[in-house]
Amino acid sequence: MRGLKVLLVLASFLAFAYAFPVVIVDSKGYKVTLDKKPKRIVVAGGMWPLPALLIALGQDAKSLVYVPKASISALTNSILYKFYPDIKDIKSSNSDNIETLLSYKPDLFICHTANDKLCNMMKETTVPTIMLDSNPYPHNYDSLNSLKAWLAVSGKILDKEKLSSDILKDTIQTRDFIAKRLKGIKPKKALIIHRFNQGEGLAVGGLFANYWLSNSGGLNVYKNLKGTKNVNLEDLYSKDIDVIFITNFNTLTPKDLESNKDYQFIKAVKNKQVYKFPLFTYRPFAPSLDASLLLLFIAKTLHPMVFKDIDLNEKIKTHFKKFYNLDVSSKDIDSMLSPNPKAGLIK
Repeated sequence: MRGLKVLLVLASFLAFAYAFPVVIVDSKGYKVTLDKKPKRIVVAGGMWPLPALLIALGQDAKSLVYVPKASISALTNSILYKFYPDIKDIKSSNSDNIETLLSYKPDLFICHTANDKLCNMMKETTVPTIMLDSNPYPHNYDSLNSLKAWLAVSGKILDKEKLSSDILKDTIQTRDFIAKRLKGIKPKKALIIHRFNQGEGLAVGGLFANYWLSNSGGLNVYKNLKGTKNVNLEDLYSKDIDVIFITNFNTLTPKDLESNKDYQFIKAVKNKQVYKFPLFTYRPFAPSLDASLLLLFIAKTLHPMVFKDIDLNEKIKTHFKKFYNLDVSSKDIDSMLSPNPKAGLIK
């Protein structure tokens, strides 16, 4: 029996020791070999959501040495900052200079495929470079598809493939649970505000808006938009919007909209059906590990009676304990559901 225990311990050690090298296929189809687990990761080129995913999945912030500035404003106002205070030591900038990035002595570069110039400069160095797309093939702004692609890569980088698989399964199960509950229920007309700029009005989505609303019992009133669009008041009035959601890519709050006399004639504003998205590990309008929680939040907001038995606070608490072994308090949950508007600063 003792010999068997020794063999099991040895097998476990060897499995850990030989997790690397790994071969990763990125969004461009390039094969990248990592000989060992990275300890100095640079995320750049507009890949804003990925740092939060890497920290939560890897349960560590020390391996990140540089991230985009827009990532930091979300991280420092998220629950991750409480549990991983080393976030404060991560360098960031609005402009990615290859010489500066190399000065951090990275052992892995990760960049957004949209920034071809920077990605190519990274690939010309000796540092392994992974290119990721926020909207990978088939390029239909399916948040689950994006999350699946990112987890397939990140799970290998961090040696967290089992956890990656578990999170993905949970997201799929949540989506399917909501769909079953909503069968035969009329969808609510909804709008997602992506950005707000004084003088330019509201920029609405577009992007991942169709995914979130169609999977949560909503009908996107701008469902034919692929990107974002600035809309005028007359157009908003004509849509007869039941519920408005505001993303965390701006500092706009429901109170701001409800107190603005220009918007008070919109049905959702008049009925005080304006809600700010929560902020868990990251701004969840973008692909993130928080997909299942956001789906529940939207579904419960749009159809409170259908989901009246769902305790969202308890779901959040269980989620963070189950996947990240983090004990979040009631105060923590309140801060996630009512995030600091400063998390919307992206410059």
